[in-house]
Amino acid sequence: MLSALVFGVCLNRSKPAWVPHDLAGFVIGYGKESAQIKRKDAKSGFWIYRSLECDGAHVTVRLTRGRPTVPIPDEWDPQSKKPANLRYLGTDRGVTIGLTENQVSAKIGKPQKRKSDGTYIRTSYEWKNLKNGEGHIYSQELVFEKGKLIEISVGREVVPGC
Repeated sequence: MLSALVFGVCLNRSKPAWVPHDLAGFVIGYGKESAQIKRKDAKSGFWIYRSLECDGAHVTVRLTRGRPTVPIPDEWDPQSKKPANLRYLGTDRGVTIGLTENQVSAKIGKPQKRKSDGTYIRTSYEWKNLKNGEGHIYSQELVFEKGKLIEISVGREVVPGC
């Protein structure tokens, strides 16, 4: 059964519906429009973080309010004092802050993992697009509190990385 699943994944290289291109208007990738950022949207109170590791081979973009868990120094983003002016609070795949777990599952499918620590529920998705040990790994973690989505974190890693 496992080999059939692995074989099916290897044959199907098209991205699953949940793999986003951007989060709140900020690209999940590496290029001239993907510098490290740490900015707050004054209107919504949400923070947007984009952190790069391994010279950009690993990119994480996180949208959060009240959970500033990404340690990005101000000097990494010279414009960190500039407001973010977020276009929307979600991904370009329709996953937005405030949705319930069921609403998210209806949009992008059931998560591969689900964990609860009593206060927060974390769901996660991962997709590997590898050929001969090279390619990308895409991930998405969603954090729910009191039944509502409060944080979105998406990532893209180049394999092999550093």
